[in-house]
Amino acid sequence: MSKRKLTPKQRKFANEYIKTNNAYQSAINADYSKAYARNATKFLLENIGIQQFIHRKTGKAEAETEITTDMVIANLLKTAAGISSKHRLTTYDHLKQKLTSDKTYTGPPTVKDQVAAAQLVLQMAGKLKADDGELTNAKIRKANAEAEIAETKLADLEDDKDDQMDALTDMMSKLAKNVPRG
Repeated sequence: MSKRKLTPKQRKFANEYIKTNNAYQSAINADYSKAYARNATKFLLENIGIQQFIHRKTGKAEAETEITTDMVIANLLKTAAGISSKHRLTTYDHLKQKLTSDKTYTGPPTVKDQVAAAQLVLQMAGKLKADDGELTNAKIRKANAEAEIAETKLADLEDDKDDQMDALTDMMSKLAKNVPRG
């Protein structure tokens, strides 16, 4: 693979893209105009020199951290199976700009993490479709049903409030009639 010379803007774009994975924002951060960034992000990412630069940089980072695809998949399988692992919990005070706590504990992953890992594993195995539209439609139907239920509950509460006010007004009227005027 021969190296292609990048302009300073292209190099800055590539470095920003590695950090953000957002082509438009990376182009802006690399001092391209908004108009150019909006239209040219595809061209920048298709540029062979930029592709090679990104590949060299990310490949080097992967080699330094020694994270492989097999390691990622093994971790997903452990998480999906609920196998305990070490977790690190940190708290950072942004006002004081310092780390306030840093704890490591061993425990099982949360149910939410287990489900997410299982979904990813099944998607990678081709046994679960990512989202073919039916899931999104089901989520929309569920949200609409929940909204209708909430609106019905609110209407019932308002009716109860009106009934209570009517009863209170009647009671006050009866009490007012029985109070001697002096």
